[in-house]
Amino acid sequence: MQDLLRNTPPITLVVVSISIGLSLLASLKIISPFSISLDWFGIQRGEYYRLITGFLFFGPISLNWIFFVSQNIKYISALEKESYAGKKKELILLIVYTWICTLLLSRFVAKMSYAAMPFFSVLSYVWTKKHRDQIFVAFGFLHFPASYLPVFNVVVAVMQQQSLLVPIFGILVGHIWWFIDDVVPGLTGVDLIRKIAKTKK
Repeated sequence: MQDLLRNTPPITLVVVSISIGLSLLASLKIISPFSISLDWFGIQRGEYYRLITGFLFFGPISLNWIFFVSQNIKYISALEKESYAGKKKELILLIVYTWICTLLLSRFVAKMSYAAMPFFSVLSYVWTKKHRDQIFVAFGFLHFPASYLPVFNVVVAVMQQQSLLVPIFGILVGHIWWFIDDVVPGLTGVDLIRKIAKTKK
């Protein structure tokens, strides 16, 4: 974990630091997990910080927490250092786009108190599209190209009898971004993402 943090670029470091801080405070029982949840009644009362903490709280520290945080550091860090190197505004647009879509999901489709899973499922999907030939290792012995990771996540959810909402959401929302960012410029010669980013001073 220390090596990961040492080599983490700035935007990723901010996201990860907040996530680790929230989980540490919850594990030490300094704060209640409910107090940082995506609670819409609290938001309507002016507790707007929930719009951030509800996305970045991964739960109390555990082995599953370490795996989840490590994997997502890898995804966002790779996007920031490679896919969006020198394009900080484009990466911020991706994060804001993902945040808005996940907010809409949690508000109108599936009532969820913590939105980290769908939020990061989108970012991981975008990572797989931009690093499709990179080899992903699952369970320590399964090796396959990163492009198959979204399908693998769906299969695992089915085998564990979990809801398919999160992996399907990640695929749909992430694919829309990838199509606009990577495909549309080649088809039309218009880079919508870069145009929007340039208007943000």
